[in-house]
Amino acid sequence: MSRDHRGLGLTRQRTVNEAFLVKLGWRFLINHNALWVQVWRAKYGPTPFETITGRTSTGLIVLRAMRKVWPHVLRGARWAVCDGKTVNFWMDLWLPSSSNLFNASARVVPQEFLDKSVRFFISDGDSWLWHMFSHLIPNAMLLQIASTPPPREELGCDRLYWGPSPTGKSTTKSAYSMLHGSTGLEMGRRPLWRAVWKWPGS
Repeated sequence: MSRDHRGLGLTRQRTVNEAFLVKLGWRFLINHNALWVQVWRAKYGPTPFETITGRTSTGLIVLRAMRKVWPHVLRGARWAVCDGKTVNFWMDLWLPSSSNLFNASARVVPQEFLDKSVRFFISDGDSWLWHMFSHLIPNAMLLQIASTPPPREELGCDRLYWGPSPTGKSTTKSAYSMLHGSTGLEMGRRPLWRAVWKWPGS
């Protein structure tokens, strides 16, 4: 029997630790008004996971660890388009695809388009302005856009949600499943994993 089936193993222990850090990073991303987020931003800058300097301390150790998992936090972050004013049409993940439109584009996207929101590509009648982008995007992605309701002002502000979770809320279990490439069903059957998932902090 392999080590994976005999016990947790060092690799999976590391993944569990990373899953906790991913969840912490997600909270940092969405809880702008939380005191600890404001303290971190004031002390280490608005993007503390991109540039980390200073003497070694407990705070910096945590930040360095979170820096390693930050790409996974961004990979799990999804946008629910409401008024379309916040979501970047090309760079953000707002369609079912695991790739953004910029990386999936069939042609070079004009520079002047790169910073445009989803709302920019909507007419006054709340319809997609297909002529502005359809020649740049593969058919599979165009079908995803066609199945997405255009943004409307009355829907309120765009919202971030956690894509790997069916509820849209970040959990240690969903973060682990994303990192491990697993549905988590096998782990959920084991007493050890059930205890981990039921821990209040998960």
